[in-house]
Amino acid sequence: MAQPGSALVLGTRGRGFKSPFPDHLFTMHQSRESRILLGSMTTHLQKLGGVFSVLLVLGCGGDGSTDATDVVSNDTIDAGTDTSPLACPIVESVDLGMKTTDLATGLSAPFTVEIPADALSMLVVVTGASDTLYTLTEVTAPGDTVVVKKGWFEGGNSVVCLSCPNRIGAFYGTHAALIPNAPNVELVPGTWTMQVGAFQSAGFIPSPDGAHVVVHIKRGAVLPSTGTLPIRAYYAVGGALDRADGEDRLAIMQSRLQQIYEPAGISVLPETLAVDGLPADATLLAIPGVATGLALDPTRVNVLIFDALNNGGGPAAGFSPVAGGTSPHGGSVVAVQSSAPGFQGTVDVLGDVVAHEVGHYLGLWHTRESGGLGIVDPLPDTEDNSSDNLMTADLKGTVLTPMQVEVLRRHPLVTHACPP
Repeated sequence: MAQPGSALVLGTRGRGFKSPFPDHLFTMHQSRESRILLGSMTTHLQKLGGVFSVLLVLGCGGDGSTDATDVVSNDTIDAGTDTSPLACPIVESVDLGMKTTDLATGLSAPFTVEIPADALSMLVVVTGASDTLYTLTEVTAPGDTVVVKKGWFEGGNSVVCLSCPNRIGAFYGTHAALIPNAPNVELVPGTWTMQVGAFQSAGFIPSPDGAHVVVHIKRGAVLPSTGTLPIRAYYAVGGALDRADGEDRLAIMQSRLQQIYEPAGISVLPETLAVDGLPADATLLAIPGVATGLALDPTRVNVLIFDALNNGGGPAAGFSPVAGGTSPHGGSVVAVQSSAPGFQGTVDVLGDVVAHEVGHYLGLWHTRESGGLGIVDPLPDTEDNSSDNLMTADLKGTVLTPMQVEVLRRHPLVTHACPP
């Protein structure tokens, strides 16, 4: 039995890619091994020995201060190192403060952020009340280039912006947008304009609950071909993983995470932690509130492992926002069910499920949604019918393409060592 707080630890530059991706309409669908686009998280249902896949991705259709109030640099280099030009990437966090939203529209006043010439990516993290739905309702690059379509959510028919050049969703409690996450988006230096929306539900009913905005900017001369990703998985004291075979299962999970991401040049540093206060069972809508009650580490992907996870209509193997992010003001998490069955015979694939959900957290979409809707990811080099890709909807693959790997490396949580 683990004690509360005990840890088990195992040991191209391009401001953008190039190539448009298809514009799709949003629909809702559910069938065997299918996807339901409902909210800003990815869920995999299991039922009667079959695998039901469900994508809960929210998406596309105050105080109007535009000044950054605080800047915090999370450098990966020594303070005395000359960083002009940067010897290796660093992450600079720009705290834009609280943005109030209008009761009648749910929208904040437009605000701006300055992007430097050496920016490799930015992660915009919007954090507020755990029962309020947040998203970016507009993002415009210098030169009035549309990155996220203004008012994409209007009509309430869609909770993911499939037609936005930079695909985004919406999420309860915390919304994060990784830019760029598609080949046709360029991170142009200069003044970027954004707007936040706060809503009572996926129907986009306006809410006056404002949100705190932090922009994490990854800066560097080049985007390195390797990186390090710290992951911490939390499980309940007295839960299924805190029993006789729990330590072995956690060790297998950590080993699989390392094996899956190693070919992508990403070294995973996994850690597990038994905690009091984490419920054994949870519903998807309860996850933002559960995460709010935990002391999340904003420098790593935080994974919550439950004995049972329910989407309101059945068991769920796991979910993640696309993308995910944390800040000192709160953040999002990956959640999985510890009893996820072996999708590959008798093999314990908890690690594979976590790896898939972490891929979503770092900005990847499914290569192709099930149900014959023709919805594919925005990356041209993913085979939409591939059976061996990590981001297929059926959770049966582990392969990552070069463009997928580039998206992963752009996320600020993937850090990079300085050259010798």
